[in-house]
Amino acid sequence: CSVALFGAVVYSGRIYRLLRGEISYGEGVVMLLFLAFIFRGRTTDLVSGNVSPVLGFLIAFAVYSWLKGRGVAVGTAMIPLLLFKALTLTWCPLLFLRDIRWRTIATLAFWTILLNGLTWWLAGPEIYRHFFDEIVPKMAIPAGEGIVAKVFKYFGIYPAWVYTMLKGVGCAAIYWGYWRRFNEPSQRREVTIVAALAGTIAIFCIFNFCIWYHYFPNYLAFPFMGWLVWEWEQARGFWRWMIGGTIAGVGVIVGAEWMIKGTLFHLVGGHAVEWYLRFIHDPGFVLVLPALYLVFALRRLYGNSGPDIATRKVDGGFWLSSTEGKPA
Repeated sequence: CSVALFGAVVYSGRIYRLLRGEISYGEGVVMLLFLAFIFRGRTTDLVSGNVSPVLGFLIAFAVYSWLKGRGVAVGTAMIPLLLFKALTLTWCPLLFLRDIRWRTIATLAFWTILLNGLTWWLAGPEIYRHFFDEIVPKMAIPAGEGIVAKVFKYFGIYPAWVYTMLKGVGCAAIYWGYWRRFNEPSQRREVTIVAALAGTIAIFCIFNFCIWYHYFPNYLAFPFMGWLVWEWEQARGFWRWMIGGTIAGVGVIVGAEWMIKGTLFHLVGGHAVEWYLRFIHDPGFVLVLPALYLVFALRRLYGNSGPDIATRKVDGGFWLSSTEGKPA
């Protein structure tokens, strides 16, 4: 898990570098936010061996590989993501839109056939009956701290069809935006791809029946932090403040929550910590921040976000090149 966190740092920074088109000190922002997170953030307790950091690395690796056209790497990374949490199931339609990713599709088919063949050979057909008849029905029960689980906990209802419809509408909006913007001359395909991938993961983090606090930082915030920093560089006015505030919010809520809770406890008391958790921390993790990532993805796919003229160059930019101080 520790190695996976390091790998997620590397590939999130590489996504930023690829979008920017050069090496720059902007990657340091991504690094600093990661450092705040791994110091005392919700890495899901590395000692317990929770798989979330590994899945977060695979998301960042898959996104970078997708941008570089490495279809076999993308398909191989998607298999454990699908098996553990069905995280990238909503990525699959994107494989067939516009630029069909034949290598990724073939890789997914190869691993699916191989793994199911081995399972059938080692355990027989009975294991499938056990899985679909006994395990799957129990897996559909809301759990964790997400919106779905909160509604079930406090109101005792679980309108699964409503959440399915909301996920379907959200993903359809992502797919249509991806389709219409993919070949626009003013938009770089890499940015369109990242926005679509980030948007579908955001929908998972909001509406999945089982969501825990550590899902957001591991699956969405940090794998796509390089993209978000790049979007902040490109933005102006209101959107610049919104994206910058979200980056700062991720740093504070995700990386420095222990300092906030400690300060509130010592200066005000336990009731202040409870207030913070109920009205800022919990909604921030399971709704507000994931929803903002989704908004920024839709802005890129639909909004008048301006041409993706890759980077703010040195003479009018925010980051100096870390090599010679001029564009590569």
